[in-house]
Amino acid sequence: MEITTLKNPPIIEALLEIRFNPNKDIKISKLEEFANSLTNYPNKKPVESQRFEFMYLKEAGQQHKFDAHPSGFKMHNAQNNRIVIGEIDKLVVSFLPPYESWPSLKDTTRDIFNKYIGFVPQTQISRIGMRYINKLKLPLTDDFNFQNYITTFQPLPKYNDELPNKLAKFETFVVVPLEDIGCTSTIRQVTLDAEEETPGPAYLPFILDVDIFQIKLQEDIKGNDIWETFNKMREKRNAIFFGSLTDAALEPYK
Repeated sequence: MEITTLKNPPIIEALLEIRFNPNKDIKISKLEEFANSLTNYPNKKPVESQRFEFMYLKEAGQQHKFDAHPSGFKMHNAQNNRIVIGEIDKLVVSFLPPYESWPSLKDTTRDIFNKYIGFVPQTQISRIGMRYINKLKLPLTDDFNFQNYITTFQPLPKYNDELPNKLAKFETFVVVPLEDIGCTSTIRQVTLDAEEETPGPAYLPFILDVDIFQIKLQEDIKGNDIWETFNKMREKRNAIFFGSLTDAALEPYK
């Protein structure tokens, strides 16, 4: 499968995430100032961090403790298709449809990141991640066959004539080490219940969820290393996406 640019990519969410080892100097008030500075994201709501503890004390028996405290803010643009989450320990930038392009996602994230660290005194990055969730429509024709659309389809178990040679749904989850770029990828594939266009033929929704991440302590948070790593992640994401699908599956999106 050749890697190319799709005119209408089936991306339903694409996001970049940067996690930090937060220090004690980080204040919720500064996170609110950061949120207010994003004038293109006028819809703002607080985010809480929740913790549940279960304890057993000999004298008092079972004890439950639940804590919830403010951890940051979640912002939406006016169209509700761009999301920013700024918390004490992370920054997330998410694109919902229309996706636009990789440069747009990366440059938007970088601009927001630079503004974030201008308000929030982070000193150490602990993890960076990229996630692309795709939803493809596989046409349910009379001769429908998963192998016509998915290259990673798992063969069915065979035992004489005891088992049928067909299935209604399937789900897979694999973890792939990307050692050459110091990352790990999780790949989830799942089919959903059949749907029908109005008007139009029935189709089977197929989710291809690709998550690539790197767990690594980085103190040069203003340097270019994380953005170069994001570029490498994107190359691997493309290889996984195009390597998982056939030309027939991608034809409607070209």
